[in-house]
Order: sequence, then C-alpha cells, then structure tokens
Amino acid sequence: MNAKMGRLASCFLSLQVLLAPGALASAIGPGLTSKSQAYEDHRHAGIEYLAEGRYGLAETSMLATLKEAEAFGAKDIRLSQSLKALADFYKLRNQPATAEPYYERAIRTQEVSLGADSSEVIVSVVSLIQFRITQNEIAKADRLTQKLIGFAGKKVVEAPKALANPDSRVKAATLTKYVDLATACDTIGSIYRLRGNRTLAEPLLQYSLAIREKTLTPGHLALARAYGNMGFIYLNQHKNEEATLFFKKALETSKKTLGENNPLLFSKMDDLGHCYIHTGQYAEAEQLYKQILAKGWNTASCYLALGQTYTKEGQYSAAEQAFKTAISITQKSNGKDTCMISPILEEYSVLLKKTQRYQEAETQLARSKSLKSL
Repeated sequence: MNAKMGRLASCFLSLQVLLAPGALASAIGPGLTSKSQAYEDHRHAGIEYLAEGRYGLAETSMLATLKEAEAFGAKDIRLSQSLKALADFYKLRNQPATAEPYYERAIRTQEVSLGADSSEVIVSVVSLIQFRITQNEIAKADRLTQKLIGFAGKKVVEAPKALANPDSRVKAATLTKYVDLATACDTIGSIYRLRGNRTLAEPLLQYSLAIREKTLTPGHLALARAYGNMGFIYLNQHKNEEATLFFKKALETSKKTLGENNPLLFSKMDDLGHCYIHTGQYAEAEQLYKQILAKGWNTASCYLALGQTYTKEGQYSAAEQAFKTAISITQKSNGKDTCMISPILEEYSVLLKKTQRYQEAETQLARSKSLKSL
C-alpha cells in the first residue's frame, strides 16, 4: 500500500475504533437492527475497498453508509462520523469542492449530537479552518475563525465557575474540553501569526494562554508554548518589555519540567536570545548564547546569533569567527553546497560591508543567491 492509499485508509479505518461493536452497543442498545446491520455492512465494505485502493467502490460504500446513518437521525453520532469520513476521503482524493460541504455538515450534526462545546466539534472546526486555508479560501476561513474567537472568549469568561464544579466527573470532563479548546486556539492562532494576521492571531493566542494558566500545572510545556506565542505577538508589535517578559516566562516554565540542562530547552533560550537581539539588548544576548555554548549545544544557529550580536556590538573579529563556525557546522552536517548556509552568508556579508570589504560581501551574497537556486 502506498503512502497516499494508507492515508485514505486511515481516514475511514478510524471508524473501526469509533464504531466498534462495543461502541455501537452502548450507542444503540443491545442487538443490531436491520438498518444497523446494513450500516455496518456498508461501512466494512468501504474500509476494505479503500485499503485495496478501489476508490470508486469505496466511495459508493461510504455514500451508502451515510444514507443508512441518516436514517438514525441527526442526534446519532454515526451520522457525523460518516460525514467526516467522506469529507476526509474527498480531501485526500483532491476533490476539495466536494469535501467542503461534508465538513460543514459534519460540524452541524456534531453540534446536535454532542453539543457545541464538545471536543469533537472543536477538532472539526479546526480541521475545516485548516482545510479552507490550504484551499486559499481565506475569507471563509476568517469567518469561521471569528466564530471560534467568539466561542473561546465566552468560555474563558465562564471558566472559573465551570472549573469549580464540585462533581469530580463533571469537573474532569469540563477540564478536558477546556484543554482541547486551548489547543485549538493555539493551533489556529499560530497559523494566523505565521501568516501575519495579528488581528485574528492575538485573541486566539491570548485565550489559549488564559485557559492554560487556569488548567495546566506551572511547568507544563504547553503553557510554556503559550507564553512564547505571546512573546512573538508583542515582539511584532514592538512592545519590547512585554515580549521579553513572555519569552522569559516561556524559558522558566520549561525549566520546571525539563531541568537546566535538557537540550529541548535550547529553543526557548534561542527565542529569548533573538528577542534580545531584536530589541537591542546585545549584552544580554551575548551572555545567553555563551551560556548555551557552555552547555555543549554547539549549533549553527547559536553561532549565527552570536555573529549577529557581535556585529551589532562592533566586535567584528569575534563576529567573523562566529559566522565561519556557523558555516562550518552547517556544511559538515549538510554538505558543502547546502542552501542552509545562505542566511549565514547574508549575515556575514553585513559584517563584511561594515568592515569595508565590499567585494568580499558581494561574493558572499552571490554565493548565497546561487545556493538558493539549487
């Protein structure tokens, strides 16, 4: 089975877990009616055809499965699951126009059967937003994202009371829903941040942080991620003090779980280091990157950042050595002509121009451009 066939199979095979005999028994009571049996027969046939790569027959069986599911009523979870499976099938078959209405209808039926705040609905909303963005249907994605923002804002206001429920089972279920909502806000907020849409990114990332502060332990890595996301938001707004504060919080939160010497801590230190450079805190950046090197984390990105810092400080000899070390490390890992040294060469050229070595600077820029085109 090739990779694409495997992905297609997985989108429908997931129903085997969700709709296993035990799950069906709890959903519809003991014993299968004739319609339930027909539903199961079509469902299993679809799974088998999909696994064999017989997509036409798989589609026919999946549509028949949906027809049987519709007879169970809008509140039956099998209907939304059948719709979601078809949407995934058409998406992976590169038929987005056919997939989209199934995604939309799956969400509507999930809201009926599970409630608007169910984790399954939130996951489906995230999937549909991502789907619309990949199809460049930005306006539609934005409208659905606005709804997610409104919903999340309402749930954040309700959180203190909802999470204080004395019933342990209800409280646990509520906690799960909030954690899933925070993940959804983080996922979509991060996408919009990277797309440069601060208007939609900021409230989602703020809500994600607000929920995670209420639901997670002080050293949870998801909480550290939320702090880091807000650091990037404020950095882009040139709110330097706020950005620095949040990057420091991300680092200190990570340390509580990872300890002082875990290599996974590097990314948080690097984020803070780049914040220092971006905001002109060069002495702090230099000290931080030296701490990283002292831990034995001799990465090319670390030397690149040090080179940038030394250049800003006017320590040109130290900067040149740092850039050369970054190039050497990158080439050792990826080959002499790797395009990964292009950004290093570009920063190196800045140094060369500052030291009036203009011809060398042009040579490095030309090499960078050449490697990018490979």
